[in-house]
Amino acid sequence: MIQHLLLHPIGLMHVLTAFAAIIFGAVVIFSRKGTARQSHAYMMAGSYVGLMAATFAEIAMRIPGWSFADAAIISSLVIIIAGIWMMKRLIPAVLNRGRGGSLRDK
Repeated sequence: MIQHLLLHPIGLMHVLTAFAAIIFGAVVIFSRKGTARQSHAYMMAGSYVGLMAATFAEIAMRIPGWSFADAAIISSLVIIIAGIWMMKRLIPAVLNRGRGGSLRDK
């Protein structure tokens, strides 16, 4: 089972991506650059945006008449752009709220 996951190209991609995320998280914690809370918020939100982009790409690929590439690229770009916009707008407000501010301060 593990050998199949590591030798399969998609399985290897998932293993490498997970390993990179763990290493990146450890570097953020031990480097003391910025705040760990802010880094955590952006990484978690970015992970969720990626999950939503993959979900919508999967749904769009099942629309009859759309090619695989068109469906995956267009739907992913729309979700990623919207997600980045929301992250830039909402994460600072949420982090500020944790320090005594509110979402209406913005």
